[in-house]
Amino acid sequence: MSAPVLRVLVVDDSAADAELSIRELRRGGFEVEWDRVDCAPAMSAALGRQGWDLVISDFRMPRFGGLEALALVHDSGLDVPFILVSGAVGPDLAVEIMRAGAHDYVAKDRLFRLAPAVQRELREAETRRAHARAELELRKMAMVVQQIPSVVVITDLDGRIEYVNPRFTELTGYTREEVQGKNPRVLKSGYTPPEQYRALWTAISGGQEWRGTFQQKRKDGTLYEEDAVIRPMRDARGRITHYLKLGEDVTARHALEQQFRQAQKMEAVGRLAGGVAHDFNNLLTVIAGFTEMAMNTVGPTDPLRADLEQVVMASDRGAALTRQLLAFSRKQALEPLPFVLGKVVQDAEAMVRRLVGEDVTVLLRASADAEGAILAEPGQIEQVLMNLVVNARDAMPTGGRLSISTAVVTVDADAASHMAVTPGRYARLSVADSGHGMTADVRSKIFEPFFTTKSIGKGSGLGLSTVYGIVSQLGGTIEVWSEPGQGARFDVFLPLTGVGAAEHRAAASGPGAAGGSETVLVVDDEAPVGRFVQRILTASGYTVLTARHAGEALVVAEKYDAPIQLVLTDVIMPQMSGRELADRLTGTRPEMRVLYMSGYTDDILDDNAALGSERQLLRKPFTGDALLRKVREVLDQPHTMPKVASDRPA
Repeated sequence: MSAPVLRVLVVDDSAADAELSIRELRRGGFEVEWDRVDCAPAMSAALGRQGWDLVISDFRMPRFGGLEALALVHDSGLDVPFILVSGAVGPDLAVEIMRAGAHDYVAKDRLFRLAPAVQRELREAETRRAHARAELELRKMAMVVQQIPSVVVITDLDGRIEYVNPRFTELTGYTREEVQGKNPRVLKSGYTPPEQYRALWTAISGGQEWRGTFQQKRKDGTLYEEDAVIRPMRDARGRITHYLKLGEDVTARHALEQQFRQAQKMEAVGRLAGGVAHDFNNLLTVIAGFTEMAMNTVGPTDPLRADLEQVVMASDRGAALTRQLLAFSRKQALEPLPFVLGKVVQDAEAMVRRLVGEDVTVLLRASADAEGAILAEPGQIEQVLMNLVVNARDAMPTGGRLSISTAVVTVDADAASHMAVTPGRYARLSVADSGHGMTADVRSKIFEPFFTTKSIGKGSGLGLSTVYGIVSQLGGTIEVWSEPGQGARFDVFLPLTGVGAAEHRAAASGPGAAGGSETVLVVDDEAPVGRFVQRILTASGYTVLTARHAGEALVVAEKYDAPIQLVLTDVIMPQMSGRELADRLTGTRPEMRVLYMSGYTDDILDDNAALGSERQLLRKPFTGDALLRKVREVLDQPHTMPKVASDRPA
């Protein structure tokens, strides 16, 4: 295998002397390509023409000198050995030339030293270049570590911090000088389990990598979550010398993941609640309806009336329970009204004081004249308030202080992004207590259905889930602040509407229940519901035809020769839906009005395409008065008006 070619630039005014130097190099085993120059312009041109491995220069020449040649090499930026070969330089001058940057000096009468000197200088040049490359790589790595978006911490084997990057300071608030020589425990929040730290040290001291999540505390006391990878650092002999941590702030990501998991849980429970609500609503329609009719047959002093009133109360509680199930799953059908939040809170003050007891001091600051109204059902807001008050009372078993306030606030874009709402003006309901507070783990679960820290029989775990569902359905959000032993505060934000409360109340007032003489076809696969509707309508003067399913309804309508002014049909039935039935009937009787009734929630009706965009819907459970009002409303409505109203009894 041939030796690599050595490219040599000779600076000498004597061609013969240059030949002698090249001959010595070849005798030393080098394969040489070379060129000779004897002035500054020629040398500058040669340095720019190609890369050189070695420069050999005479010291004194008529038009040029060795020191000038050395300066040109330095100015070119080339890192190549520069060796003086001259017979005119004494030892003192040779030392001075070496100090100026030359790598060696060889006298012309001792040229046998040239090849060994070149071999040595080539090795040293390669070492210098390797060091330069390593230094460049280190500078690059330092820039990466300085600019990387991850936290970098290097500690010694005892855990004392030796290095942190700027991202560490940005995230924690601690400068490098403040933590130098300290243990990373300065970031401990108290919420990371001790066994996690033990597992960490067992892994890394045994030479293994550890991955996990810390609950950390910044210099200002605020908390954050950090995903970390910690691994041993080893020297060239494989010995562990330091520990390296790469950390990432995942607070925002984990919050979004928690919201997503919460939404999934709510969706699953909501689907269950929607199905349960349908069956409950049919039962409650029958129970409440027939009980109402029975009460109309007994006098106010009849002993039976009190028993019937208990049945009505029980059915009302059943309806309230169904609404609560639908509320926390955000499947509840809404009939919202605009009203001032502070007015509802003021009206509930007496109930709040009775609820918390005499050992709790209640401070209430709410104005009924506050600017702006929210769009919701007042009963929903009362439900939110009562559940928050009960939660606060249970956190103060030996008494304490309960503060309730309302305000109108503006949520800017930055805050809205954090709160997962749209920017704008909101009504804020704040409920704060001086109770025992919550840990971060408890705070993360309080809105989960059926989660409770109370003993068996003391709580259902639905209260705060209901609050969460109602507020989410209304387009709002909830912020919670709590620490163990420091009490808790719940801030409920509800968007304001441009509709005035007084304006809406004037438009919403309407006629009471009334009878009629029209013919109504009632279709419901729940026979008891159909009988109840038939009894109410017949008693109010209507002619009533009944059917248990769509096929029977088509037969009844075909056989009935007189006009049928209204079909009152359940929405989801076997064989054919209420909408399909209505389309069939109105195809042959275009004058017929359509009123749907259903105990299903809106999302189930929409998923099944059970209703069109034009619809009149009576929600179960309903009372006899609500039924009569809705039937009269549909019959009295101009036939060409779009049927978009949705009604539900109060």
